[in-house]
Amino acid sequence: MKLKPLAAALLALAFTFPIMPDSEGVGRTQAQYPVSSQYSAGVYYSNLMDADLTGDLRRDYVNVALSQAGYHEGNSVSDLGGGNLNGWLDYTEYGYWFGTQVQDRGGLYSPWCAIFAAWCARQAFIPVSVISNAAYARIGVNPYHFHMEYRAKGEYLPKSGDLIFYDFTGTGEKWSHVGIVAYVEKDRVVTVEGNMDKQVRMFRRPLNSSIIRGYGVPAYASPDTRAFDLSYYTPPTAALYPGASGAGIGWLQCALLHLGYPCPVDGSFGDMTTAQVRAFQRDNGINTTGNCGSLTRAALHAKLAEKQIEPVSPSQFPVPARTLRCGDSGDDVMWLQAALRIMGFDAHTTGYFGELTLARVKLLQRTWGITPTGNLGPVTREKLQKAVSGPGLYVQGQLPTQYPVPTRTLKKGNSGSDVKWLQHALKALGCSRLTGTGYFGDLTEEYVRLFQSTCGLPVNGVFDKTCRDRLIALFDN
Repeated sequence: MKLKPLAAALLALAFTFPIMPDSEGVGRTQAQYPVSSQYSAGVYYSNLMDADLTGDLRRDYVNVALSQAGYHEGNSVSDLGGGNLNGWLDYTEYGYWFGTQVQDRGGLYSPWCAIFAAWCARQAFIPVSVISNAAYARIGVNPYHFHMEYRAKGEYLPKSGDLIFYDFTGTGEKWSHVGIVAYVEKDRVVTVEGNMDKQVRMFRRPLNSSIIRGYGVPAYASPDTRAFDLSYYTPPTAALYPGASGAGIGWLQCALLHLGYPCPVDGSFGDMTTAQVRAFQRDNGINTTGNCGSLTRAALHAKLAEKQIEPVSPSQFPVPARTLRCGDSGDDVMWLQAALRIMGFDAHTTGYFGELTLARVKLLQRTWGITPTGNLGPVTREKLQKAVSGPGLYVQGQLPTQYPVPTRTLKKGNSGSDVKWLQHALKALGCSRLTGTGYFGDLTEEYVRLFQSTCGLPVNGVFDKTCRDRLIALFDN
C-alpha cells in the first residue's frame, strides 16, 4: 500500500537520522529500511546481518560493501535476492531501496553503481550530510549527485571509505562510474564496486590507471583506519573457529580479503567468513571444515608470501639480540625478513634464514660499505634498524636527469619541471605512489614530510635547499 505523503516524509526523515549502535559504537548491522521479501530470503541479506558495526564509519562503510560481494542484478523484482547470475536488466535491492525510500515510488531499476554506494552508506549509519543519496556517479550540485570534496588523481592518496570516480574514456572529463575504496596496497587501489559486470565486485587497479578520474572525500568525523592493513594484526598461532571473535579473526579476515576472498573485517568469525575460509580451503586442497587450523594458517601465509602481501612491519617481531646466520630460525629472523621487505626486497617472512635471505643481507652490506659476510651482526642490525624507522631511505633507483635540479624552494601549489625532478627523486627512494605530474599537491607534500621526518629535518612539507642537499646525498653515499 502506498504511503501517504506525510507518512512518507516522516519515514524518509527517520532514514536520514538513523539510530546509532550501542553507546560503545559497536553492534550488529540492521537494515535501515523495510527490505524486500526477495532480498530478506537471500544470502546477501544474511551477510549484511552478519556484519558487526565497529563505530569507525570508514571501516563500517567498506565492510557493508564487502558483505554484498557477489550480488548480481536481475531481470525482475523476483530477482532482488541477488542470485540470478544471468540477470542483466538492473533489478537490484539497492534500486528497490532508492525507489521506495528516497523517491517514494516502486523502485529505481537503472544503472546502480552510485545507488549501491549510497545504500551502503545508509546501512553503515553514515549521515546523509557525509554521503548523500546519489543516483549518479558524479560530484555536483544536482540533488542526486554526491555532495563532497573532490580530489584529482595523482595528487591525493585515497583512504578506506573514500569514493573513486572513473572516466572510461581516459580523458579525465567524463563521469563514467563510481566505487568504494577499500584500501591501498603498494601502488594499487583496491575497491568494492556495484554494477561492474552486472554485480558487486572487488577490483585492484594501478593508482595511475588512465581510467581513474579522481576521488570523493567524505567529511568523516572518524579518523582513518588501518583495519584493512595486514600489518595491523598479529597473526594467530592457535586454531580459530566459527563464532569466535578478536584480533586473530581480524587477521584471518584481512588475509582472506587480500587473497581475493572478500568478507567484512570486523573481528567476528561469522557465516560469511566461514564460507570464505571453506572456499580458500577448497581452492588449496584442504579439508573444507570452515575452521582455521594449522594447515589453513600455513596455506594462508604461503599464499600471502607468494603474492608479496605478507605483513611487513618489523614491530611485530623481536629485534635480534644475537648475530643471525644462515640456517638460523625464529621470530627474530622474521624481524630481519620484515625489515628487508621495507627496504625493497621481495623477502618472505618465513622465519628461516636461508640462502635468499643471506644474499639480500650481503647486498645491503655492500650498499652500506660493510664487509658482506651475510651475517646480521650488531653493525648491520643497527644500520638496518635506523633505515626501517621510516620508509624511503633505501635508494631503489637513480636521480632523474631529464629534469632540472630545483634551485628554488618548492612548496604546495608550485608547478614546473623542477617539481617533476622532486617527484621522480622521491619515487626513486621508494615513494612509488607518486607520479611526475609537475604539480606540487597534497601527495607530494605528504612524501616531503615523510622524507623530512625520516632524515631528522624540520617537518613542514616545504622542500628547501637543506632538503635538496640531503636527498642528493642519499644517492651519493
